[in-house]
Amino acid sequence: MPELPLNRIVRMIAENYGFSIEELASHAHDEELAEARRIAMYVCRELTGESYGVIGDLLERDHTTVMSGTKRVSDKYQKDETFRGQIDTLIEKIRKAVE
Repeated sequence: MPELPLNRIVRMIAENYGFSIEELASHAHDEELAEARRIAMYVCRELTGESYGVIGDLLERDHTTVMSGTKRVSDKYQKDETFRGQIDTLIEKIRKAVE
């Protein structure tokens, strides 16, 4: 059975930031790890439209945590041109790999 796209998306984001999927799903609060986790939440939501609950289950988080994380990334995406470019590049790389 092929791997679900959400898993592939999270794996690619984890690898992009130098973490494992297990680290993204951990409860560690290191800022770089937390930022990568929030980006994974945001990108999963943007690319799949999957519910906050399903994304949260994958990353061992409550749906409200996923809502908060995606909002933080969305806000930064709107305000920070460099960050926006990084996210857009990451999303394009994932789209090419997943499709």
